[in-house]
Amino acid sequence: MGGSAKVVDLRPVMKRKMRSALLSGDLERVSTGDERWWNATCWERSNLVKEGHLRSDSPRGAWELSEKGIGHIEWSMSKSPDAFIEHLLAMPEVGDDVDFDRDRSGPRRIEL
Repeated sequence: MGGSAKVVDLRPVMKRKMRSALLSGDLERVSTGDERWWNATCWERSNLVKEGHLRSDSPRGAWELSEKGIGHIEWSMSKSPDAFIEHLLAMPEVGDDVDFDRDRSGPRRIEL
């Protein structure tokens, strides 16, 4: 999603890509009214901000990779691009994404 996304756009994409890994309890509503998986995702986002991988000054309702987050992804790609991409391909439905085309010849590249 280009390294940043509005939550309103990100949430349905994440749910679709994670659906096969979610259990019935993950879809139950918590006290905020959100599904449990989304509540856990928001807590993890908070941790990623604290660790510096996501920007803390993003506009409200948007999640953005920080320079550290971008650097981490670039470092992961330089260490083992095939392992990183295979990890992403193992995620539910990601293999349908053109950014992760298995049949592409030449070096593989992920756009942030």
